Amino acid sequence: MQKISKEFAGRTIRAIMFILLVILLCTAISGVGIYLASKYGLTTSVEQVPLTSLSIGEDREIELPIRGRMTEGEGWKLRNSRDVFTLTLDNAVIEGPVTKEGPQPAISVTGDLILELRKDSGNWVSSQGVGIYSEAGTLIIKGEGSLVIQSLGQALYANQQADAPCAIEVEAEHVETGGP
Repeated sequence: MQKISKEFAGRTIRAIMFILLVILLCTAISGVGIYLASKYGLTTSVEQVPLTSLSIGEDREIELPIRGRMTEGEGWKLRNSRDVFTLTLDNAVIEGPVTKEGPQPAISVTGDLILELRKDSGNWVSSQGVGIYSEAGTLIIKGEGSLVIQSLGQALYANQQADAPCAIEVEAEHVETGGP
């Protein structure tokens, strides 16, 4: 009986030591990986710019939803999923207003935003100035719907003079631009 207890204790101690050794090695390997990734800039692909403002048509300044929530308007929904904002257009008709300062963009964005065209939807954006304006950050237009942008100015405009990086990426297949 005494012999079995010593064998059992010895095997248990060896198993615990093996588990601790595996945990230590995995921690060391992941630590080295994180260090090398941050040293060589592999942790981020683009500089992120938090979404700070969004104006849509006559509604103008849209209140940004808190994490995990959504805001809706006529033909659009704005979702915040872990501070990644997605504006989904579903048969939206958005016209840029004309104010005392002149024609305003139909959609104006400051910060990173994904503009998703809902499948089988036809969306129309119109402005007497710029159609869709990005002040800072990356605006990605994607989805399986269609988008027609009619404007007297540029259909898509990314402010290259901004302090933060600014770009517009069109990944959707059905985006048309044109004048009146």
